Amino acid sequence: SEHLTLTHRAIELEAWDYLIYIVNGEYPGTNDDKKHLEYIFRHAPENKVIFVLNKLDRYNSRDDSIPEAVTKMRNDLEKIGFTKPIICPISAYTAMLAKKGIFKTEMNPDEADEFDFLRRKFMKTDYDLSAYSMGLTEEDKAQRFSIPKRFMEKKNHLASDCYQLLVNSGLVSIEKILSSQYD
Repeated sequence: SEHLTLTHRAIELEAWDYLIYIVNGEYPGTNDDKKHLEYIFRHAPENKVIFVLNKLDRYNSRDDSIPEAVTKMRNDLEKIGFTKPIICPISAYTAMLAKKGIFKTEMNPDEADEFDFLRRKFMKTDYDLSAYSMGLTEEDKAQRFSIPKRFMEKKNHLASDCYQLLVNSGLVSIEKILSSQYD
């Protein structure tokens, strides 16, 4: 309850650029979420709220549907009153592993195994979360990192994959929205 009070106070003061509301993609739509979302709807300008649907790396194509999860989230938000909610599907874990690969940060054995698995998974069209972004162009995806030509060569295929994985994880979409305020 103390955390909720602090959160409400911060929202009401509106001393922030964006409010990022993170939803666990495995367990979306709890009653507590609904109450808090109703509060946000009443107290925060809609254009300053970004809804992040996270943990989509846990989805599997047989049992889960990313498009259905995004549509359900949009419908739930519209029932509350949001008219044009900004929804960013993401796998923060995949993005973190991609950044470890880009910056050559050591991964523990479990992370290395998961990186290999997620690299294959997020290269599939069904898991390209950048496809859900609003206004993220192919040029944005490439310019965000100014990917050097050497990464595109076969001998540096892993480095190129790390950058593509970061884009496909959905993180670049959120960064684009947040950085657009300063353009």
